[in-house]
Amino acid sequence: MSSNPAQPSTPYFRIDPQHQLLEMMQNAVGRLTSGRVSIEIAEERVMLTGSVRSWHEKQNVQEGIRGLSGRREIRNRLQVYT
Repeated sequence: MSSNPAQPSTPYFRIDPQHQLLEMMQNAVGRLTSGRVSIEIAEERVMLTGSVRSWHEKQNVQEGIRGLSGRREIRNRLQVYT
C-alpha cells in the first residue's frame, strides 16, 4: 500500500518577476486599447505585435508600457487597421 504525499491546503504560487511584469504590461495595454495586442518580453527587448484601430492607439500602447519596460528596447510591430 503506497501513501500519497500530503496535499497543501492552499495553492502554491511561484513568484516570477518576468510573469508579473508581463501581467502589469497586459493590464496597462488593456486600459489603452480594445485592439488585440500581444507582448513578448526578452532580456533586452519588449515586442508588441497585433492590431489597433489608429496610429494614436499604437503610440499610446508603446508609451503606456515604457515605464514598465525598464532599459529594454520596445519594438512596436503593431498594425493599424481601419
